[in-house]
Amino acid sequence: AQVNTMPKFMWLKADTVAQESYDAVMRGTPVYVPGRLYRTLTGLSKVLPQSLVWALMKCNASKFRRV
Repeated sequence: AQVNTMPKFMWLKADTVAQESYDAVMRGTPVYVPGRLYRTLTGLSKVLPQSLVWALMKCNASKFRRV
C-alpha cells in the first residue's frame, strides 16, 4: 500500500507517537489516540452521523491508499 501521498500535516513523528503512547500506557489509559488532529477526527466520528463518516472515508480513502 502506498500512503506517502498523505498531506504533510497528517504525518506524526514516530518518536512523539511512541513517547505519548508509552505515557498513556503508564497512566493506565486503555485506548489512546496520538496527535491533536487524530483525536479531533476520532471525536467527530463519534458525534457525526455514521453514514456521513463512512461517505467521507470512502471519498478520501482512494486519495491516500493504493492497493
